[in-house]
Amino acid sequence: MVICPSCSTDNIPGSETCEECGQDLSGPDIRSDCAGFDRQLLADTLQVLPLDHLAALGVEASVADAVRSMKDLGIGCILVFDSHRLAGIFTERDLVKKIKPELEDLEQLKLRDVMTPDPAILHEEDTIAYALNRMSVGGFRHVPVLRANNSVGLISIRDVLHYIATQIS
Repeated sequence: MVICPSCSTDNIPGSETCEECGQDLSGPDIRSDCAGFDRQLLADTLQVLPLDHLAALGVEASVADAVRSMKDLGIGCILVFDSHRLAGIFTERDLVKKIKPELEDLEQLKLRDVMTPDPAILHEEDTIAYALNRMSVGGFRHVPVLRANNSVGLISIRDVLHYIATQIS
Protein backbone atom coordinates (compact mmCIF):
# COMPACT_ATOMS: atom_id res chain seq x y z
CA MET A 1 0.00 0.00 0.00
CA VAL A 2 1.04 3.62 -0.50
CA ILE A 3 0.49 5.90 2.48
CA CYS A 4 -0.52 9.48 1.80
CA PRO A 5 2.07 11.84 3.39
CA SER A 6 -0.70 14.32 4.12
CA CYS A 7 -3.51 12.30 5.72
CA SER A 8 -1.91 8.84 6.24
CA THR A 9 -4.59 7.05 4.20
CA ASP A 10 -3.54 3.72 2.65
CA ASN A 11 -3.89 3.92 -1.13
CA ILE A 12 -3.59 1.32 -3.86
CA PRO A 13 -0.02 1.08 -5.22
CA GLY A 14 0.31 3.13 -8.39
CA SER A 15 -2.31 5.70 -7.31
CA GLU A 16 -1.32 9.17 -8.47
CA THR A 17 -3.51 10.97 -5.91
CA CYS A 18 -4.83 10.10 -2.47
CA GLU A 19 -8.35 8.73 -2.52
CA GLU A 20 -9.13 10.57 0.74
CA CYS A 21 -7.60 14.05 0.41
CA GLY A 22 -6.44 14.32 -3.21
CA GLN A 23 -2.74 14.73 -2.22
CA ASP A 24 -0.27 14.11 -5.07
CA LEU A 25 1.31 10.69 -4.58
CA SER A 26 3.58 10.78 -7.61
CA GLY A 27 6.63 11.46 -5.41
CA PRO A 28 8.75 8.80 -3.75
CA ASP A 29 7.18 5.40 -3.03
CA ILE A 30 6.01 5.54 0.58
CA ARG A 31 5.29 2.10 2.01
CA SER A 32 3.02 1.23 4.91
CA ASP A 33 5.84 -0.67 6.65
CA CYS A 34 7.67 2.57 7.51
CA ALA A 35 8.60 2.69 11.16
CA GLY A 36 10.05 5.10 13.71
CA PHE A 37 11.69 8.09 12.15
CA ASP A 38 10.18 7.40 8.72
CA ARG A 39 6.73 7.42 10.25
CA GLN A 40 7.53 10.68 12.05
CA LEU A 41 8.54 12.34 8.78
CA LEU A 42 5.16 11.34 7.41
CA ALA A 43 3.28 12.61 10.45
CA ASP A 44 5.03 15.84 11.52
CA THR A 45 3.87 18.94 9.71
CA LEU A 46 5.73 22.12 8.86
CA GLN A 47 4.31 23.62 12.05
CA VAL A 48 7.25 21.99 13.90
CA LEU A 49 9.74 24.10 11.91
CA PRO A 50 10.60 27.75 12.57
CA LEU A 51 8.54 29.72 10.06
CA ASP A 52 9.30 33.20 11.32
CA HIS A 53 12.73 34.03 9.89
CA LEU A 54 11.71 35.75 6.71
CA ALA A 55 12.58 39.04 5.13
CA ALA A 56 10.27 40.77 2.70
CA LEU A 57 10.39 43.72 0.35
CA GLY A 58 8.00 45.22 -2.18
CA VAL A 59 8.21 44.63 -5.92
CA GLU A 60 9.51 48.19 -6.41
CA ALA A 61 12.44 47.73 -4.00
CA SER A 62 15.88 47.74 -5.60
CA VAL A 63 18.03 44.68 -6.01
CA ALA A 64 20.67 46.57 -4.01
CA ASP A 65 18.23 46.81 -1.07
CA ALA A 66 17.54 43.08 -1.30
CA VAL A 67 21.24 42.20 -1.42
CA ARG A 68 21.97 44.44 1.57
CA SER A 69 19.11 42.86 3.54
CA MET A 70 20.22 39.34 2.68
CA LYS A 71 23.80 40.14 3.68
CA ASP A 72 22.85 41.93 6.92
CA LEU A 73 20.47 39.17 7.99
CA GLY A 74 22.66 36.30 6.80
CA ILE A 75 19.85 34.81 4.71
CA GLY A 76 19.60 33.46 1.18
CA CYS A 77 16.33 34.92 -0.04
CA ILE A 78 13.78 37.70 0.19
CA LEU A 79 10.04 37.26 -0.27
CA VAL A 80 8.64 39.88 -2.63
CA PHE A 81 5.17 41.30 -2.08
CA ASP A 82 2.87 43.40 -4.25
CA SER A 83 0.62 45.08 -1.72
CA HIS A 84 -0.26 42.19 0.60
CA ARG A 85 0.07 39.45 -2.04
CA LEU A 86 3.13 37.23 -2.36
CA ALA A 87 4.36 38.11 -5.84
CA GLY A 88 7.69 36.33 -5.93
CA ILE A 89 10.90 35.28 -4.29
CA PHE A 90 14.39 36.67 -4.85
CA THR A 91 17.20 34.26 -4.04
CA GLU A 92 20.97 34.07 -4.23
CA ARG A 93 20.43 31.95 -7.33
CA ASP A 94 18.47 34.79 -8.99
CA LEU A 95 21.31 37.17 -8.16
CA VAL A 96 23.92 34.91 -9.73
CA LYS A 97 21.95 33.76 -12.78
CA LYS A 98 19.88 36.80 -13.78
CA ILE A 99 22.08 39.81 -13.05
CA LYS A 100 25.21 41.00 -14.84
CA PRO A 101 26.76 43.33 -12.22
CA GLU A 102 29.11 44.95 -14.71
CA LEU A 103 26.12 45.99 -16.85
CA GLU A 104 23.42 46.75 -14.33
CA ASP A 105 22.96 49.40 -11.67
CA LEU A 106 21.65 47.39 -8.69
CA GLU A 107 20.21 50.57 -7.13
CA GLN A 108 18.03 51.11 -10.22
CA LEU A 109 17.17 47.48 -10.98
CA LYS A 110 13.82 46.52 -9.38
CA LEU A 111 13.03 43.20 -7.75
CA ARG A 112 9.98 42.78 -9.99
CA ASP A 113 12.39 42.49 -12.94
CA VAL A 114 14.58 39.69 -11.56
CA MET A 115 12.54 37.82 -8.93
CA THR A 116 11.11 34.38 -9.50
CA PRO A 117 7.40 35.20 -9.87
CA ASP A 118 4.60 33.14 -8.31
CA PRO A 119 6.85 30.76 -6.38
CA ALA A 120 5.76 27.27 -5.39
CA ILE A 121 4.33 27.37 -1.88
CA LEU A 122 3.72 24.88 0.86
CA HIS A 123 1.10 24.96 3.62
CA GLU A 124 1.91 24.62 7.30
CA GLU A 125 -0.31 21.51 7.37
CA ASP A 126 1.95 19.77 4.81
CA THR A 127 4.18 17.06 6.21
CA ILE A 128 7.96 17.24 6.46
CA ALA A 129 8.20 14.35 3.98
CA TYR A 130 6.00 16.17 1.47
CA ALA A 131 8.01 19.39 1.84
CA LEU A 132 11.29 17.54 1.43
CA ASN A 133 9.97 15.87 -1.71
CA ARG A 134 8.70 19.16 -3.20
CA MET A 135 12.00 20.90 -2.43
CA SER A 136 14.03 18.06 -3.92
CA VAL A 137 11.94 17.63 -7.07
CA GLY A 138 11.70 21.40 -7.65
CA GLY A 139 15.33 22.12 -6.80
CA PHE A 140 14.22 24.67 -4.17
CA ARG A 141 16.38 25.70 -1.23
CA HIS A 142 13.73 28.10 0.10
CA VAL A 143 9.94 27.77 -0.05
CA PRO A 144 7.27 30.14 1.26
CA VAL A 145 4.78 28.52 3.64
CA LEU A 146 1.17 29.69 3.87
CA ARG A 147 -0.03 29.60 7.46
CA ALA A 148 -3.58 28.92 8.62
CA ASN A 149 -4.05 32.64 9.39
CA ASN A 150 -3.04 33.46 5.77
CA SER A 151 0.31 34.96 6.79
CA VAL A 152 3.40 33.72 5.02
CA GLY A 153 6.41 32.04 6.57
CA LEU A 154 9.47 30.54 4.96
CA ILE A 155 11.39 27.30 5.28
CA SER A 156 14.78 26.42 3.92
CA ILE A 157 16.36 23.09 3.22
CA ARG A 158 18.63 23.92 6.17
CA ASP A 159 15.54 24.01 8.44
CA VAL A 160 14.48 20.56 7.22
CA LEU A 161 17.96 19.11 7.62
CA HIS A 162 18.26 20.59 11.12
CA TYR A 163 14.91 18.98 12.02
CA ILE A 164 16.13 15.62 10.68
CA ALA A 165 19.45 15.89 12.55
CA THR A 166 17.70 16.64 15.85
CA GLN A 167 15.33 13.69 15.37
CA ILE A 168 18.00 11.11 14.70
CA SER A 169 20.47 12.23 17.37
